[in-house]
Amino acid sequence: MFSKEKNCSLMNNYKKQQPNNIRNNFYSYFNVSFQDNPFRQRIAEVFSEDGEGNMTLDDFLDMFSVLSEMAPRDLKAYYAFKIYDFNSDDFICKSDLEKTLNKLTRNELTDDEVRMVCEKVIDEADLDNDGRLSLEDFQHMIVRAPEFLSLKKNGFFSYKIVLEITV
Repeated sequence: MFSKEKNCSLMNNYKKQQPNNIRNNFYSYFNVSFQDNPFRQRIAEVFSEDGEGNMTLDDFLDMFSVLSEMAPRDLKAYYAFKIYDFNSDDFICKSDLEKTLNKLTRNELTDDEVRMVCEKVIDEADLDNDGRLSLEDFQHMIVRAPEFLSLKKNGFFSYKIVLEITV
């Protein structure tokens, strides 16, 4: 999904830092805006083959391909879902939503506000009423708010959907 020049540039930057892999803080080595991303560690975990944030060059290129504006919507939705599924059980449960919301708001909401938003999101998006969001529920939710998968300046998926659902 990247041009040959972009791939070469990314590869050269990657090799300058560490030839075998890059730990969770690799974002700061590249001129991208991930330093302020509250999901930096989680993104590295999701895209790394080992699941611990140790990214190979292939992992790194896969991540940037998915985060590219040219990536297919379904692929972006799949990885956004994985990023928000903190316990990796293939569902976004209330606990995952709480972690997501606290990261997105940098813990600026009260416990009651977080609980209220999480309950509202589940009420609105849980199609099969099992108290958690499946990938299908999540995809349906983002169809209702297409800007959700747009990358913001700081490099993480928009959380405008969470706020819109609660209004």
